[in-house]
Amino acid sequence: NSALHYLQLSEKLLDSLSFTNSYLSALTTSVMAETAGSYFLLDPAAYIFSYGLDASKLITKALTIDPENTQAFLLLANSHFHTPAIFGGSTRKAAKTLDELRGKEASMYTFQLFSLYELRGLIAAKTKNPNEALVWYHKALALYPGNNYIQKLIAELT
Repeated sequence: NSALHYLQLSEKLLDSLSFTNSYLSALTTSVMAETAGSYFLLDPAAYIFSYGLDASKLITKALTIDPENTQAFLLLANSHFHTPAIFGGSTRKAAKTLDELRGKEASMYTFQLFSLYELRGLIAAKTKNPNEALVWYHKALALYPGNNYIQKLIAELT
């Protein structure tokens, strides 16, 4: 509960900031994207119902200020994928959002690449492309070889 309180305080602070300096703008949008991601980490099952609108607002603001914000794109794609269709979620939207990151892999952090590969694998699995899913899962596993979650996803498909 206190984590949510501090996230809400940081969101209010971020809302009050306005920078024209590109470095400060990029820094602010990174914090916005991380804050939005933290909403998701608090409780993934309840995320959309409890924090989805707050996180969505931060992601949108982050992309408005910095359209190249990789973390915001990853969070948006995850949001599209994990949100039920009745609330606007869509595997197609998630894949299209990830397409915005093509060619940017070299500038991504390892944890971002992992998230990209994992989500590409989940999308492939959901759209009945198990071989493609395995390719993405193995790419993710190469980044974090001991990851039990990815190992479980691979085992489910083999």
